[in-house]
Amino acid sequence: MLDEDDNPIPGVTVAPRLHGMTVTPTVEPSYYFIRTIRRKTNKDGRFKIKGYYGYYLSFQISYRDALIKKGYKIISDNFPTRFTSDGMPNSIASPVVFRMRKLEEPTFVFEGLQRKTQYTIEFNKHTEWYNLIRNTYFYTEKTQTHDFVINGKWQESENRWVITFAPGTKNGGIQRQNKLLYTAPSDGYKPEITFYVYNKSNKYSRADTIAFEDFFDEPIEPVAPRSAYADKYYFYLISREYGIYSRISMEDPLLYVGKIILNLHVTTNPYAGQRSLELEPNISFELKKALDKEIKEAFAKDPNAIIPPPTSEMFKMPDSKIPQIMAERQRLISK
Repeated sequence: MLDEDDNPIPGVTVAPRLHGMTVTPTVEPSYYFIRTIRRKTNKDGRFKIKGYYGYYLSFQISYRDALIKKGYKIISDNFPTRFTSDGMPNSIASPVVFRMRKLEEPTFVFEGLQRKTQYTIEFNKHTEWYNLIRNTYFYTEKTQTHDFVINGKWQESENRWVITFAPGTKNGGIQRQNKLLYTAPSDGYKPEITFYVYNKSNKYSRADTIAFEDFFDEPIEPVAPRSAYADKYYFYLISREYGIYSRISMEDPLLYVGKIILNLHVTTNPYAGQRSLELEPNISFELKKALDKEIKEAFAKDPNAIIPPPTSEMFKMPDSKIPQIMAERQRLISK
């Protein structure tokens, strides 16, 4: 059992299911069984299962007790779920590796903005502005408050699309990371990020090559083509006067004759200066609705509103106490 940085995780409760058939005297019929086997990882993050007979072992993420450690969560990417005797390793030197990540400080975050942005050669140059609190976008800047700006244009001489991501405020910033983070970086932000998308084919497909050119970095860093739909590029954004942090996930761009499509998903922490992008898993629907209303009303009055983040006690309280707590918070915000 390892974390994202290949460190062992001790004390993880491991509970695979053993699937098999009973061995009974011929006078009684055999029957199919599923048996849970429980183990805990040692200081090296290892566990061992020995002396059991059956068809196969299964580790299903849907089983809530498959892998458990307080403060940790299963990393589902490439998660192995089924093992037979032929597929299990024969040596302790080549174990099956499971991964979990340590949970960050959970809070209430917006995970609603999912945008398919499309540019065509006919327009040549196109810009969109996004307000991540209101979950809206618009095509003219005017005086509207915005957090995130996308510019896309076709560069005929180089046969490529040029895409620029930038914050919507002058004191904001953006950066690219190679992996999904649940706490936005504290530094390393730049005024904008530009990347180029190439495709040798004229058919509808995913990009052959994507090259990034970070604002102060030379030369361009090539990125190998990706085939899986789940693969993402991750950008971290800071916007507004007091620092609103967001994570922008992007799939491989889709290309067609004269057209590019960007699939984006944005997670935003609406509390000024708070970098956590970890959604509280136990938040009730009623509390989520109340916090959403509080945030949107506060930012409608002041685009740089400072709202106190919810406390851990709020996530545990019964729904009946929500109106009282929200009224107390409203008085605090008004001050």
